[in-house]
Formats: sequence, C-alpha cells, structure tokens
Amino acid sequence: MVDAIVTALINSVRVVQAKILVGIHPFGRSLLKPVAATIVGATVLGGSIRLFGTSTLLRLMSLAVAGIAYLALLKWMGIDPEEQHVWRGIKRKARTLLPSRMSR
Repeated sequence: MVDAIVTALINSVRVVQAKILVGIHPFGRSLLKPVAATIVGATVLGGSIRLFGTSTLLRLMSLAVAGIAYLALLKWMGIDPEEQHVWRGIKRKARTLLPSRMSR
C-alpha cells in the first residue's frame, strides 16, 4: 500500500513539474476515453460480481460483460483513425473464434 501511494505521489509531482517548469500539459484529451472506459468497465465488473456471486463461471461472464461495456463506451466516444486498426483486429479475432454459422 505504501509503495502504491509513494508511486502515485512521485508521478503526480512529475506532472506538476512538467506543467510548471516546461510549460506543457502532459496529458491530452485522448487520455479521457480510455480512463472513462476503464472506470465504466471496472464499475460494471464490480457490480456484476457483487450481484451474481463468486463462482468461476459467473466471474468469467462478469468479465465478458465488463469488457463489452469497456469497448462499447470507447466506440460511443468515437474511435480515432489510429484506434480503428486495433478495433478491426478485435472484430477479426472474434469472427475466427465463433463458429462459421454464428459469424454470418
């Protein structure tokens, strides 16, 4: 716990140093999308685990639902051109994992 707090403090000081000493803002608006999607995915995961219980199958299902919520929010917020390549790769991989009759 102490290590995590110290690391967070050091990284926060580095952000302040970059802003004050160099005059740059170290984070752009592009950081907002993955942070928001992570918060939503973690909230969905935590809530579904509390609702559905602790069995392995239900946890896997909760993880899948959280992943879908994460990806849905990213898509809703808009996919940048550089993110489209990754999105196409995910869709291609999902199609290869599904049986041929389900992917049509």
